[in-house]
Amino acid sequence: MGEPGKGGRSVLGTLVALVLKTVWGIIVFTTPLLGVWGASSLAAYKNGPIWLAILAGLALFPLLPVGWELGARWWRKRRLARKRQDAKTFVLDGDEPKGFLTTADRVILRTLVVNLVFIGGLLTTHPEQAFEALSTRGDWMLEGRDDPTADGLRHRIFWAADRLEWLYVAVRDNPFREFGEKLEGSDEDPAPAADADEGLPTPGPRPTAVPPKQGDDGTAKGGEDDGGAEPQSAKSAARWPMPAKLHPVVASLPAEAEESIDSVARYIAAHESDPFLRVKALHDYAADRVAYDAEALVSGNIPPQDAETTFRKRKSVCAGYATLLAALGKAAGAHIVFVPGDARTQGQGLGGGGHAWNAAKIEGQWYLLDATWNSGSVAGTTFTKGYRTDYLFTPPKIFALDHLPDKPRWQLLNKPLSRGEFLRQPMMSPGFYAQGFELLRPRRSQVSVSGFVDLEIANPKGMYLLASYGAKEGGSGSGEAQRCKVERTEPAKVHCELPSEGRYAVKLFANAEEYGTFGYVGQLEVNNQP
Repeated sequence: MGEPGKGGRSVLGTLVALVLKTVWGIIVFTTPLLGVWGASSLAAYKNGPIWLAILAGLALFPLLPVGWELGARWWRKRRLARKRQDAKTFVLDGDEPKGFLTTADRVILRTLVVNLVFIGGLLTTHPEQAFEALSTRGDWMLEGRDDPTADGLRHRIFWAADRLEWLYVAVRDNPFREFGEKLEGSDEDPAPAADADEGLPTPGPRPTAVPPKQGDDGTAKGGEDDGGAEPQSAKSAARWPMPAKLHPVVASLPAEAEESIDSVARYIAAHESDPFLRVKALHDYAADRVAYDAEALVSGNIPPQDAETTFRKRKSVCAGYATLLAALGKAAGAHIVFVPGDARTQGQGLGGGGHAWNAAKIEGQWYLLDATWNSGSVAGTTFTKGYRTDYLFTPPKIFALDHLPDKPRWQLLNKPLSRGEFLRQPMMSPGFYAQGFELLRPRRSQVSVSGFVDLEIANPKGMYLLASYGAKEGGSGSGEAQRCKVERTEPAKVHCELPSEGRYAVKLFANAEEYGTFGYVGQLEVNNQP
């Protein structure tokens, strides 16, 4: 009779060995694939040749591991020959000492090491670009396919890319976050907005307010304020977008009421009882009275951004607008909090940069507002004042087109966007949807084309469109901005002939009239490989 338990241990050991071998096989098989996926996605994102990335993949396996093994074997034989020569003996083929690992084992280990070094080096040296590339172009091999199989693969690809978000966040710096960390409300857990599940709104009649102006640099400028706007009811104030006119209380605020934050807030509260319009007036004060400190942003030397300093100097970056608006709200009895995160504008990459804005709780519901972006436009170190309301009580789904808070709950959506989903969204501005447009194709923030790119845009209000393309900042496209052909049909069609290989930004501008100033409403990144 055999020893008790001996057979059980043998079966258990076999099962453990089988599991370990399976896990090991998966790791060894997937690691080279991850390396090729990362390299090829980065190539697609930067408009590099995919074939070069595939060639790099062949180098990762089998060329480098096998070459390493052959080189190591040659070196071992040479070293053994020297030892035998010193001992005055002969070296015969097959006379090498047998090691614990077989040749196949060593090649597998070398493959793992080579690929881990490559992947680790890529993520260490280019963590932001690697994540953006995987999140936006990780499915490059499925481009143009919309069938269920492709959609399923695409979902899994982007799920894998999302697992690297922690590294992306760890290396990104938001210099404005610290200015709101100690403010009240930073730890709140807001409920989603009442319209969180609604689609992008269908605007009503053409707005009568002056549309945003387009500066020479392509930045949007708000309509001129005549100070004569009549206050709206609470019901109409909650509608978006509101006319680009200052609240009359702010437009006619007496000098003696501007001695302090408290005096401004008390005056506004005393002269505006409607909760929506009171928050609008507080927002309008910050947007109108504070100038954006473009020089500080460019230099990186950010001065204090607390509410008192901002109120006194009347100049700040985004954090100052947000802290001032929060302080005004507190003094006026309105619930307004500071929200840090990332935001993207034209001229920036898909990931944007650090930013700060506000959320206000009105009659039990949360609303989003950005006084900084409603104050005017920036070109280099020059700020041009221009009030607008694109970012006042903006529907959460539209606000999330270019604002991504650090804490997902401040998106005010029932199902917050992941960072990857945010990056993949086309870079359309709120004004694009406020004027009734809908981008039908392409549906991504970056696409690859060969020689030309076509856009289709739903335009039910019959707005006038202009489109142009130019070399993307930091890209390899050539020439100054050139006009694209626009067909004013329904849907509208945009056709851009791209002259050479490179990375381009295709920008869209709109106006209610055929002639006049066209305001910027969005852009797409286009990689051209003729």
